Amino acid sequence: MSIHVIKVHGSDVPEELRESGVTQAFCIEDEAGQRLYSDNDLEVTRLAASLALQESLNEKRP
Repeated sequence: MSIHVIKVHGSDVPEELRESGVTQAFCIEDEAGQRLYSDNDLEVTRLAASLALQESLNEKRP
């Protein structure tokens, strides 16, 4: 199980967030390489915890 959260700046921020004036955001990447972006640190924490729990449950299934 591996969830990565990194802070991104400038052109690494997705265009839809930059258009709303966001200059830095967080990127959550799961084991499958799926990336989710948010500029809200509480939302990022919630999403990362949810993804980690989901991956943990998937690993325990036979």
